Amino acid sequence: MDTDVYYKLQQMKQKYGESRFGQICQNLLALTLSEIFKPQNIEVRNVEGVDIVIEDPKYAIEVKTTSKSAVNFAEKDFKGLKDYKNRRYESLLAVLKLDMHKEWMFINAERLRHSGSYSIGRLYTDDKHKDFASQVQKCFEDIVKKYSERILSEGERFLIELLKEKGLKYSGE
Repeated sequence: MDTDVYYKLQQMKQKYGESRFGQICQNLLALTLSEIFKPQNIEVRNVEGVDIVIEDPKYAIEVKTTSKSAVNFAEKDFKGLKDYKNRRYESLLAVLKLDMHKEWMFINAERLRHSGSYSIGRLYTDDKHKDFASQVQKCFEDIVKKYSERILSEGERFLIELLKEKGLKYSGE
């Protein structure tokens, strides 16, 4: 992870706390995906269900952020991704460990056999998703650099309005 991006994310986490920081990263990831896919095909859910759903191509993404050595994958998250997989979506767990030496990981949900705690050291991006993960990471870093000052001064509301402006479907206010 780019050093400047790491420190900007650290500032956000310190200012807004762990839970709100997770929501901010989820929204930043959705904004990133809107640069890669058509924004009108993306739905962001900050309340119920899988966090980010893309209709074309079909992706269902559960987002987790942590600064610890493990990430918790709740039963509802496990069932939600499994349900989307059954509907022929590419179901992924997206994990960002806030660490200068880590980047977004996109784990194929088929590899996750149960809910519970997963060690960060045992998670990895499958070969099938490496190019996608690389593209997302670069775009994510550009977006953090571009919008971090406004997020730090205006808060999460700025990001939510930006997502709506770009045409993403947003629920969870």
